[in-house]
Amino acid sequence: SQLSINYSFGQPKSSMLLLPYAPVVNFVNNHLDKSKVNARIQWSTSKHHQKDWEHDSVEDILNLKHNAGLMLELVATKNIEQGDEVFLDYSSRLGHGVESLRGELVTPGK
Repeated sequence: SQLSINYSFGQPKSSMLLLPYAPVVNFVNNHLDKSKVNARIQWSTSKHHQKDWEHDSVEDILNLKHNAGLMLELVATKNIEQGDEVFLDYSSRLGHGVESLRGELVTPGK
């Protein structure tokens, strides 16, 4: 449904969308004032993340015997104090504006 797409993460060079389902995602929002943005999404640095899948097609991943392994991390870009809200830039870098609600994935260290 459109609601699922609205809360998914993707990027323009891929047809894949990743839907976050950890409890913390309920507390992350967009902010129109980009100076208030204090977090970003990136590929996970966990040993459970399948880094070699990052550039595979959706079809390639679906054809694997085990297709769980792409993971995202929410990373603070500024100090976030207790009680502060967590804000992402939902998609202005993609040129779609806030209405698309999709964040661009980045590789750690880039």
